[in-house]
Amino acid sequence: MSCQTLHLHIGSPKTATTALQVHLQKHRIALAGQGLLYPESGVLHSAAWDRPGTPVDNYLAPAHHGFIWWPSSHAGPVCLAETSVWDQLGEELEKTACPDAVVSNEAFWFVPAAEVRARLAGVFKGKIRLICYLRRQDGSAASNYAEFCKMGYFTGSPAAFLDQGQAHGANRVVADTVRSLDYQSWLTPWIEAFGRENVTVRAFEKDRLVQGDIGRDFLSRLIPGKTIGENLPPAGWHNESLDPRSLVAIREFRRSLESSPLAPNAPGWGQHESDFRDRLREAAAAAGWTCCKALVLEPEQAAALLERHASCNAWLQEQWGPVGEGASFFPAALTSVSANLPSLTELPGDQLARFYEKLLLEPLGSDCFRAVGAPDGEAERWRLKCGQLELQLRAAQKHEFSRRNSIIQALRNVEESLTVLEGSRRWRLMHLGSRRRASKSLGRLRDWVGKLRTRLGF
Repeated sequence: MSCQTLHLHIGSPKTATTALQVHLQKHRIALAGQGLLYPESGVLHSAAWDRPGTPVDNYLAPAHHGFIWWPSSHAGPVCLAETSVWDQLGEELEKTACPDAVVSNEAFWFVPAAEVRARLAGVFKGKIRLICYLRRQDGSAASNYAEFCKMGYFTGSPAAFLDQGQAHGANRVVADTVRSLDYQSWLTPWIEAFGRENVTVRAFEKDRLVQGDIGRDFLSRLIPGKTIGENLPPAGWHNESLDPRSLVAIREFRRSLESSPLAPNAPGWGQHESDFRDRLREAAAAAGWTCCKALVLEPEQAAALLERHASCNAWLQEQWGPVGEGASFFPAALTSVSANLPSLTELPGDQLARFYEKLLLEPLGSDCFRAVGAPDGEAERWRLKCGQLELQLRAAQKHEFSRRNSIIQALRNVEESLTVLEGSRRWRLMHLGSRRRASKSLGRLRDWVGKLRTRLGF
């Protein structure tokens, strides 16, 4: 027996896709026992998710990312991967005893539907069904804006982000994300390629999901007339919302790195991005910025966006909406709450200093500088990152005397960490060659601290 129906989960982005993919991967054995295969083909780093307590990371999320090729820094169009991984999928579907299989990757959202259909037709002769989740446009725009700021793909204002959909800019995925808020035009090619009867679209609203959980909702809607996974725990939610102060500080910090080796389009950037994002989150926590959710759009912006897509949402209601007079595909918008993103100059000096101190100090410490004898190139990357902070530190110290004192203390801590590092047992036991390389790297970092002191007049 082989797979008879392939269910393709195509997103959309920022609809708990990571939580769902983790859920499917971790329970793939139980699901296979109920007749649903979550293929290994195309899943990157899937073995890591077999270990209890594995931290969630979008770069390691067990989605079928192997079927998609992402351009560097998302600047170009998303493309389908080479045919070999698709051939592997075909073989796995042919050999399985499960009548159903599900492939999940939100990046399919950005690939031409006809190309996906053609590629699947070459490896699978059974039935193909599509399922996707959609957020109301104002929520989707705000969530994607925060994500792109966090990743460094976009560092402008929310208004500038919404304007990205009007023309192809330097970042294709950002532009396509805004354009795809016109769900009718974005879904029509998928309907034409796979047939309306094979497309299921759900509103991503917590009170609309089965038991308020993406995992339970997905598995209950996947196979018509059959519910699976009822005995599984809920999928939960994995990607935390950013505090508005965190979002602003991270956005401005990312902007300062746009020409550095830690910019998204720099060579080797992907090797460090996961650790770098973790460090940004930890720096925000060190500053105490974890208590509320960032509200990105002003009420007028949200209302204008929903008005622009009113006909599209009416079409969604007609096609997949709930039955009943006055029913709508998305719940009514509550647009009376103002955006709460501060300017960088409005952040308290001591908090901003703690944020920068975490970023400055940790990469230089024995725990987060990796091996003290890291190659010169690695040390150089961090040195340049710190160098980019100079302008922000210089601007920050002009606002308040207390802020200036906090920055002075941060620099002292950096100097003390270098001294402690060089006097550590780890340093003394290091191989002589590695110690020489590390001394050269730390020497450069000491030079940077000295120059920063001089330029700031400390």
